[in-house]
Amino acid sequence: MKYYQYLDIDWQPASEKLKLFLEKRPELVAPGKGAWVMAPREVAKEVPELLTMFKPLNLDILMVGFFITHYRIGSIHTDGTTIPVRINFPVLNCEDTETKYYKVTGESRDQVQANGNGYTQFHPDRCEVVDSFKLTQAVAMRVLEPHQVVSYTDNLPRISCTVAFKQDLSHLLE
Repeated sequence: MKYYQYLDIDWQPASEKLKLFLEKRPELVAPGKGAWVMAPREVAKEVPELLTMFKPLNLDILMVGFFITHYRIGSIHTDGTTIPVRINFPVLNCEDTETKYYKVTGESRDQVQANGNGYTQFHPDRCEVVDSFKLTQAVAMRVLEPHQVVSYTDNLPRISCTVAFKQDLSHLLE
């Protein structure tokens, strides 16, 4: 199975503006809120590059969010969504981090973050790494396969932007 695919799109302008967007809204990245946070509606107006960066792929945005990690080792999880593939790109402190994918044996636990967003968690002792990538550019990634973010640095929080689309992106990972 192909878990991810790097994409050749111009993500840097949106990333830079998203840093400024988040600086004005520290409550979005505060510890204790949860790792996955939905972006407020005004993100499209304040960061119009989000709309234009996906035009070459003929994609229509359904949802924009942020994946924020305040710890060096995140939980092994699947996202609480029915959309199998999203596009993620770096915003802050993504260098020296890795997203690992796992083959899982054993049970899982459904969890709810403090912000109400759900996910499914897996015990590390029952997981085996099968693939990984470094978030150095935009990437289409499977979010319904067990994965985990690991930071090899103390530069935290690590923030990525995650975007879901009206179109199914599974064909990018065939």
